[in-house]
Parts: sequence; structure tokens; C-alpha cells
Amino acid sequence: MQVKLENNLHYAQLPLNILFSRRFSRLQFYAGGGGYVNYGFSGTSTSTLNYTMANGQPAVTVQTKDVFKEKDGGVGYHKTDFGVAALAGIHIGRFLQMRAIN
Repeated sequence: MQVKLENNLHYAQLPLNILFSRRFSRLQFYAGGGGYVNYGFSGTSTSTLNYTMANGQPAVTVQTKDVFKEKDGGVGYHKTDFGVAALAGIHIGRFLQMRAIN
């Protein structure tokens, strides 16, 4: 038996961050943090079950549900999500940028 679960979630995110930066010659270091709000506007959850029946025949069961509906057998995820974020990075010259976002 094999089970595969797949979620496709579509969120719009609005981040609000405060950045601090410091320049050293051609390098510019920056760090910051803040919060964000997400709003889920669509999404599906699909489960696929592959198994062998008692007579030896392979069988597949696929079930797809709306993730934001609670009624009618939906998953019932929340449409809104809030969180905090941190970020840091380096600008080198005018063209190269490296950053990390959490």
C-alpha cells in the first residue's frame, strides 16, 4: 500500500519589515525583521491511495477536497495566517545580492 498526500495552497502575503543597514566600502550589510499577514484565496488537498485488492488486482483511490471549506467534507484550514519574520543580507557592488529570510 502506498499513500501520497499533496496540498496546493495559494496565499497572498503582506509583509511589514524594518531594515537596518551599514555600508563598508563596496559592501552593504542589512538586517531586519517584522511581521506578515497571509490570506488564503484558494487551495486543494489531494490524497492518493495505491493498494492491491484481495483478488490481486491493483486499485487506486484519489480524493480531492477544498482546503478552506469546513462543510461538505472540506479540510477546514484557516484563510488568515499571521507570523514574524527575520531577514539579513549583503549587497556587493551594484549587481550581486545575497540574503536569508526566515
